[in-house]
Amino acid sequence: WSGTWVNTPEITSSHAIVAAEVTVDGKIGTAVTVQNIIRNDKGGVVAHGEILNVDSSVIKDTLTIVNPHLWDIEDTYQYTLETTVKVNGTATDIYNPRFGVRSTAFDVDHGFFLNGKPIKLHGACIHADHGPLGVACYDAAEIRKVRLLKRAGFNAVRLSHHPFSSAFLDACDAEGLLVEANFFDVWRVAKMKYDYSLAFARDWKRDLTWTVLRDRNHPSLIAHHISCNFLNPRYNQYPQSLARDARNKDGKVAKGGGEQVIDKGAEIGREFNPHVLFYGHADGNGGDISGANLYLNWTPLQEREDWFSSWAESGDYP
Repeated sequence: WSGTWVNTPEITSSHAIVAAEVTVDGKIGTAVTVQNIIRNDKGGVVAHGEILNVDSSVIKDTLTIVNPHLWDIEDTYQYTLETTVKVNGTATDIYNPRFGVRSTAFDVDHGFFLNGKPIKLHGACIHADHGPLGVACYDAAEIRKVRLLKRAGFNAVRLSHHPFSSAFLDACDAEGLLVEANFFDVWRVAKMKYDYSLAFARDWKRDLTWTVLRDRNHPSLIAHHISCNFLNPRYNQYPQSLARDARNKDGKVAKGGGEQVIDKGAEIGREFNPHVLFYGHADGNGGDISGANLYLNWTPLQEREDWFSSWAESGDYP
């Protein structure tokens, strides 16, 4: 994952504050300097800063872009933050993450906002494969997939059922496709013989942390869903049956235990990226929002439409 995190906590028409957080892996001391330079899409310098005598493994820097060019789904302008770590004046590491200057917000009454403007999300759900190419991550195939989605009229996509490649997220940044990224496909109950259920108990906190750290510089990313389809009748998996982390004193799984696990994941995610939503897709009220799969062959159309109005009024997931 990237050792540099870039975000834009303050944006106006005249300036943008860019917060750069650099994590240095290795020995630090008075001989260490961290230099940050922001370049526009032509390579020109628009802001720079330098931290001398580094005394911490996490270095925070604040830079200002004057008259910023915002990232938008129709104008995907990106800057580059060039971070250089120097020891005794000699560069030992250079990292160049791209980022977009943009703000996002979700409102219960008015929906999603990008750069202060309301946007209706016209989304699709996709899997990671490329037909006969399989699931190998070819940059050209990822770009083709994103362009086909945009051409079809979509401006957002939900990913299933695991973290996608960085190449796919790069394509979404470049083409202007908003992303709800997925992490968990299974917890402790398997869907396939050799799936992530074998590693979940041991690795989920570490892997979730690494995924959030890897993806947090992408301007297209607006949400992570931590679980996926555990309420799906196809698998007969209710979250409580999986959530051994949430138990009553008598050892029985607590009601809503699955949602508590989602909440724990969301808490971890927010620690490393508080600027996106974390939730469980089709798995109740855990996290920031509720998500649902509405299967055409199981529920009459009118009943499905009534669900949403009922949830909006009561705030309860059925």
